[in-house]
Amino acid sequence: MIEQGSSPEPTEAAVALYRATWGDEPLALASAPGRVNLIGEHTDYNDGFVLPMAIDRRTAVALGPSGGRSPHDGPGLGLVSAGHVGIVHIDGPPWTPRGDGSWANYPAGVIAGVERIRKDAGGDRIPPLRIAVASNVPIGAGLSSSAALEAATATGVLGLVGMDLPRKDVALVCQRAEHEFAGVHCGIMDQMASVMGDIILLDCRSLDVRNVALPDGVSVVILDSGIPRGLTSSAYNERRAQCERGVELIRAHGTDAHAHEVRALRDVTPDMLAGAAACLPETIYRRCRHVVTEDARVIEAADALARRDLGTVGMLLGESHASMRDDYEISLPEIDFLVACAAATPGCYGARLTGAGFGGAVIALVDADQAAVIASDVINRYCARTSRPGSALLVAADEGARVHPIAGG
Repeated sequence: MIEQGSSPEPTEAAVALYRATWGDEPLALASAPGRVNLIGEHTDYNDGFVLPMAIDRRTAVALGPSGGRSPHDGPGLGLVSAGHVGIVHIDGPPWTPRGDGSWANYPAGVIAGVERIRKDAGGDRIPPLRIAVASNVPIGAGLSSSAALEAATATGVLGLVGMDLPRKDVALVCQRAEHEFAGVHCGIMDQMASVMGDIILLDCRSLDVRNVALPDGVSVVILDSGIPRGLTSSAYNERRAQCERGVELIRAHGTDAHAHEVRALRDVTPDMLAGAAACLPETIYRRCRHVVTEDARVIEAADALARRDLGTVGMLLGESHASMRDDYEISLPEIDFLVACAAATPGCYGARLTGAGFGGAVIALVDADQAAVIASDVINRYCARTSRPGSALLVAADEGARVHPIAGG
């Protein structure tokens, strides 16, 4: 199955869901894009570099105060989603996460973060709210549906209460929500990509951003393996802990004169890592090697795109996937086949696993005139080989989180 464009329109669906649920009009409407990472996997929480692209698939939230006029109103947050059954209630303020791992923890965490900033500035608490969510960002495909929900919620709440925050601060609020309310100690890439939009080379330490563009005639195809992303929070956090342990060992036992200055794997050079190999357990060494080499690939890929060197970009995508497969160990045989199948197809410049891993999607850069044909051919071969319900999504870069007018209010 090949999908193109951004329909159905999630902003219209969110408003309709709000009206149908509460019989009232929302007072704010916002949306934010999902993202696909062109290159730079698991480097963000190591203070490294990433190259994400916000895509033309978005999550929208319609918001309004909970006035107690509807039988569905509760004492705190009332949340409903087109992708889930029923209304979820979260008591507050103060806002605390539900213990059942509900999707509602993401917007609740954002609201708690906005309220924290509002109170620090001498403002009032965020009042009880109703929130309706609709999205056309695929879930479980590594396209950051959670960050899109967070960024849309933050933008909508800020608009509703009349607050302005720099975009970087909005992303940090969203990241903190994921840490504290979802229990995933993610880096900042997903939230920055969704808030900022377009394609950005992001320094995850300084949060400095450089805009990057694809050369004319190049399209992005997302090849969904049909395997829901399986990197649980425990596996994700384990890899993060392995990287942090690597930093500790390099600082304590590395032979490089600057080893004691290392704060994160972003500070480790290939020579420094090689010099510390003897003090690192094999698994931790390979985890570190992935991050150190991936950081270098991100910078090289951004520069290669700027000079339209698609041969180099394709090579770097292939190296990135091999590193994720062998050193970070987050791929699967089906994903490896999908990458190999795409990379060997005429008109494809390169492909790699994108996202946290253990399922999800592959990204491929392809000739724009052949994009639909390439996507169909690769998915057909993949489905025949694996019997998985794979699909393809043709995407374009899109703007970041924004407020929308409410039509028909």
